Amino acid sequence: MSDNTAAVVIPTRLGGPLLADALAAVEGWTVFVVDDSDDGLDLPEGVHGVRAGGLGFAASCNLGLAAAEAAGHPLVVLLNDDARPAAGCINGLLGTWRDGVGAVGPVLIDGDGEVTSAGIRFSWWGRVKESRHVYAEDAPMDAISGACMLVRSSERFAAGYPHGMEDVALCASLRERGLVVVLTPRGRCVHLGGRTLSPADPEAAYGALAGHLRLVDNDWRAAVVLGLAVASVLRTGPSPARLRALGRAWEQR
Repeated sequence: MSDNTAAVVIPTRLGGPLLADALAAVEGWTVFVVDDSDDGLDLPEGVHGVRAGGLGFAASCNLGLAAAEAAGHPLVVLLNDDARPAAGCINGLLGTWRDGVGAVGPVLIDGDGEVTSAGIRFSWWGRVKESRHVYAEDAPMDAISGACMLVRSSERFAAGYPHGMEDVALCASLRERGLVVVLTPRGRCVHLGGRTLSPADPEAAYGALAGHLRLVDNDWRAAVVLGLAVASVLRTGPSPARLRALGRAWEQR
């Protein structure tokens, strides 16, 4: 595949050093930076800027996908601004692409090299869990993380996901259309995580539960999902603000 086949789309709210490091990791690729800040950022030269203006991650990704599609790129690597593809990662994703595939993701690792996500499993009863088992070959998954994901530029995230589960929902849609979601061990990507929105922020708890409830269509699994969210908050740092955020998401379902 030629370099013109794929572009990289990076949504960002903060810009600055966080974005600069992400851009350094994808040097040589065509990049669309979606500015989702409230007041506008001074974007570096050499990137295609797309203004979002506080629309959120999913809507920002959609603007970037549309811009890349309009520019003639059939494939896009969606990349968080706190993600750093290792050397050869994007080529590994492209090398995995074939007819019948809807999305390809790399193995995500933290700054110490520990695996944080090797695909996502979505249980029939509603549980969404990151896998940390790295297969020797490409492996089909229920979903992959939107932190680094190769998709067609014609794809769009569903509206209504505030911050969380939009990647799982997209992958579910792809699979419903008969496409395969693949995790490839040929790519590694450092994902620092939580740099734009800390997991301890009440809005992160709200977004995760609101998205999860939408993912299960608020059917009988909704109560299970609420229980999982409460358990996660209690396990990772309970606070009245985070619990109230869960209550807000539940009330708005």
